[in-house]
Amino acid sequence: MDIAARKMLNVGIPDILANFPFPDVEIRKSVGKFERSYPATIKGLWEPSPIHFTKAVRDERLKELGVNTVSVSVEYEFDKEGRLHLKSGEEELISNIIRAKRAGFAVLVAPNFVGPGGYNFVEEGIPVTKEKYLQVSREVALKWADISERYGVEFFAPQNELDVTVRQFCEDGELTRLVESWHREVLPELRELFHGKLVAKLADSYPELNLSGYDYVGVTVYHGNLGLEEFRNFVRGEYSRLVSSSRVSGADCLVTEVWLPYGGPFYSFTESREGVSLDELQDDYFRISIEELPSSCKGYVFMAWTMPGMDVRGRPAEQVLREFFGSI
Repeated sequence: MDIAARKMLNVGIPDILANFPFPDVEIRKSVGKFERSYPATIKGLWEPSPIHFTKAVRDERLKELGVNTVSVSVEYEFDKEGRLHLKSGEEELISNIIRAKRAGFAVLVAPNFVGPGGYNFVEEGIPVTKEKYLQVSREVALKWADISERYGVEFFAPQNELDVTVRQFCEDGELTRLVESWHREVLPELRELFHGKLVAKLADSYPELNLSGYDYVGVTVYHGNLGLEEFRNFVRGEYSRLVSSSRVSGADCLVTEVWLPYGGPFYSFTESREGVSLDELQDDYFRISIEELPSSCKGYVFMAWTMPGMDVRGRPAEQVLREFFGSI
């Protein structure tokens, strides 16, 4: 299907969405009204839950922290028959884009198939092949690129952490090639639909990964329950590989998610491998991830503001971030 035909399919999106109730906005009147505004350095929040995202955007304390960019995670899930479902309504997600734009934030939109634990299609008995997954991923990426363009979104990632979800389909040595080829094959269509900046948002960094044509190559930082010195060594390696990939790609490097949970409903661990409370270590992990940040990186996005078990609001980690964002 060519771009013109695809856009015809999506033309009715605002009209369809007009039938849904919106708490704060009317979608039809908002299409095309938002200008793009790019911060010199991205000081960002990744808050994948739409409910917690809404709470965060409405919290004046988030801006006081220095955050200038927020992320709208478009989360999908497969059922046991291999059918794809959007976990939240499109109207809620688009409303969050508009809410963030009206609050003065730059916005990153990213379709997300990872969820709390990702999928293992074979083990879970879900009939999804590599070919089906890559095709569905492409269609979803193009749909949300088109929606993002309508609302003046600044940054778009065609998928959150594709390297996590396709790893199950790869033999040794195939992962990097698959991640690279999918991102590059979808790129021309993305560029026709979306005129903001494109982000390759990955879980891990790969030094020779060539994502030429993307504006940013990004990576997730996760503590893995490591002790502090082990974590510092891990972060150094991740950042080094990220810088290498960004140079190979001719793109800027970006830390697109710093996820440092300490327990709660979405994370089952409460102690490091050394037996130290993750609750006590969270601010230390943040501090290390900041201390090791390469000067060439164009931004830092943390998770999360209010989601329980990984939140920083009102915790020592908030002060670490406040000092850091205030210095850049």
